[in-house]
Amino acid sequence: DKNCHHFDVFNWLIDSEPVSVFASGGTDSVYRDGGKDMSMWEHLRDPATHIDVVDNAIAIVDYANGARAGLTVCFFAPDHPLEIEVLCDHGRLSSDEENYRLTTFHHVRDERQCHTFEPDVDRDRFDSFEKVYTVLEHREFVQCVQERRQPKADVHVGWWATMMCLAAERSIKEKRPIRI
Repeated sequence: DKNCHHFDVFNWLIDSEPVSVFASGGTDSVYRDGGKDMSMWEHLRDPATHIDVVDNAIAIVDYANGARAGLTVCFFAPDHPLEIEVLCDHGRLSSDEENYRLTTFHHVRDERQCHTFEPDVDRDRFDSFEKVYTVLEHREFVQCVQERRQPKADVHVGWWATMMCLAAERSIKEKRPIRI
């Protein structure tokens, strides 16, 4: 999936088209030597299979409106929860995977305000924050079908997220920023 869902979150929050991606990363542990060191994914181990998946990277995305986003991913870091944080001149949005919530911090007339969103799901059924939001996405999709309405994330949204992932991979290989 190449972390396209994270790029999708960036695009949604920034509300502008990405113009370039610069990334650095590699196949340094999990998939090294064609996947022979795949202890985390034993069920995928097959000596005849060549795997060239980037297992760690840092990507910087520049947007048409001047915003910039960064993604750090490492498939072999132990006990590292998903973290998403958005910083801007008015405050920040921070994810908390262990407690299944998103929190915004912002200033209004020199007063610090905080708001927390906790999804309405049975946390005991899920072992990660990401899976909770996958369930919420599925609920949204089913509701769109039932109500015959356009989803928040359509083919165009998916196309942009995929292009960003492919640009990041190309940037890693070519060691240069890639214009989208």
